[in-house]
Amino acid sequence: MQKQAPPSGTTISFQQKCNVLKYKTGTLYTPKHALMYNISTHPNCLLCRRQDRQVHLLSGCQHETMRNMATERHNIAARMIAKAISKVAYGGNMVHTDIGSTTNMAKQGLTSSQPIANRTLPQWLLPHIHPSEFETTSRPDLRVTS
Repeated sequence: MQKQAPPSGTTISFQQKCNVLKYKTGTLYTPKHALMYNISTHPNCLLCRRQDRQVHLLSGCQHETMRNMATERHNIAARMIAKAISKVAYGGNMVHTDIGSTTNMAKQGLTSSQPIANRTLPQWLLPHIHPSEFETTSRPDLRVTS
């Protein structure tokens, strides 16, 4: 299998590659490891004080800083998918996104000749959802029409 370069607008640093390898091998340093090696007195997350594990570190920590980092990592991946979709015949039909700000989308080379409505779907697409729930349930990452 041939190694492919990351899409333009994204770079993967050596440190990021090392962290992925450490995660896959279970050697990513966490407070749990620090406790094992007598460097710490507790295995808890320093931010939210819950028990820390690799999964907690990557996406389970509910501290605002970590949640924002996980959301942006998700949005970067979604923008990469949207960029790939935009290169095919039906890609020009992206009508709704919730994958970050227009500025961040432009940083990854994702632009549209037509304005893309950001954030929520029109309520008529989901008539069965009560208006009080609509704001949190009507935000798909990307919607493409045919």
